[in-house]
Amino acid sequence: MPIDNLINKAYITIIAANLAFAQLASVTGWTGITFIVGWVASVVNRFWESNAKGPKRYPGLMYCGTTIAIILIFGNARLWKSYGGDSVRAALVVGESTLPEEGELISDALKYLKGEPLTDGKFTSARAHVRKVINRNFQLAENALQAGAKFVVFPEANPAITPYEENFSIEQDYALVRPTGGGFSVVTDPMGRTTAFQNTSLPGEHVLLADVFTNGVTTVYSVIGDVFSWLCIVGFMMMLMVTFIQSRL
Repeated sequence: MPIDNLINKAYITIIAANLAFAQLASVTGWTGITFIVGWVASVVNRFWESNAKGPKRYPGLMYCGTTIAIILIFGNARLWKSYGGDSVRAALVVGESTLPEEGELISDALKYLKGEPLTDGKFTSARAHVRKVINRNFQLAENALQAGAKFVVFPEANPAITPYEENFSIEQDYALVRPTGGGFSVVTDPMGRTTAFQNTSLPGEHVLLADVFTNGVTTVYSVIGDVFSWLCIVGFMMMLMVTFIQSRL
């Protein structure tokens, strides 16, 4: 398996399993989490292959372990904060798909949505289906607005929320509102904590009403951006330069 796929899988597992560790994104962005994943792997590998005896074998593990402990303390301290204040009611509407499940009509509906030519009969059938679904979704949205929602969100093609999306909300400290079809619609607070969700893989229409926090705080990452990423690049280039110079001596 390519190394980037391995890192991505490790990254996704960490975000999904340990929200405290994910708070590192508010300082370094996703690069910091990827850096820690790679660092842990290299430190463990060096420890495993090292022939050194006694204390000389453990510095890497101690530095890495101390860093992770600090990150977890920071993350848990950040998660102790409870969000309150202003919020707005949102509606996550997942109705019937605009693409039908009956064989040839799927292809016809796709062509209709893309504006491709169709015979009169197929054009009429595809247009009727798409209009029926869109009208029904608008009706669901109107019902949600009458129930107190201030804005309505419809799903896109991606059937599931990803840890990357939660990470972006932690980076910038904003709430995530993510409706999905055939998965889970999710609302999180600015720290990635789930405040509402709904299983949309079940048959039928789905409308999730949830209060979304509109207040947040300024994160370190939102101010400094990708400084940590650039520092990693500069550090890597300096290591290459030192290695090259030493090889020429």
